[in-house]
Amino acid sequence: MHLGRILLLPLLALGCGTNAPEVPSELLGGGSSCAAPHYPEAGFGTEPGDVVSNACFSGYRSPAAVPPSAEHLETIAFSDYYDPAGTKGVGLLMVNTAAIWCSACTSEHRGLPARQEQLGEQGLVILGTLFQDAQRNPASIGDLDRWVSNFEVNFPMVTDPDLQMGTYASPDSAPLNLLIDPRNMRILGKYVGDQGAVMWPFIESELALRSSAR
Repeated sequence: MHLGRILLLPLLALGCGTNAPEVPSELLGGGSSCAAPHYPEAGFGTEPGDVVSNACFSGYRSPAAVPPSAEHLETIAFSDYYDPAGTKGVGLLMVNTAAIWCSACTSEHRGLPARQEQLGEQGLVILGTLFQDAQRNPASIGDLDRWVSNFEVNFPMVTDPDLQMGTYASPDSAPLNLLIDPRNMRILGKYVGDQGAVMWPFIESELALRSSAR
């Protein structure tokens, strides 16, 4: 995978771990089976400036409003946040990846609910994805239920057992955060590893620019 354009810091220095087995190629780039006829049709890629391919997951759209249970599971897709007309109130989409084995992921998630609460009114929408458990097996809905409860998640949170997000960066280097423009679904920023010190000022700056342009 070409990672030359990853922002600001080397990938390998920031990953949670480096001794995990290689991800089988057949698990990378899992596409979406969700129909999205109005989603962008060109410009797809994995680096800033590229359009993210639509992807579908299973999880909870409003985990703070309903208890985690099978009856509250929903299909959530990137296309849900595509907003070319600017009518959905999404100023910036942040797609986050996490795994239970990843200490940087757990540390980051402790602060994400507060960030969502603080910046949500300015248009930030966080979409969290959980891809592996503590033994690096594919994350289950049970894992997601415990994660949502433990971190009091207040933003959409899904499982990614097929490593759909593995097309954007090696899972060994989690967390990954993609900042996406909902008007065209292009990647504005790509942060691999623990880069909160540079990522959050960028997010706040982008939200301020978008707010002033309304």
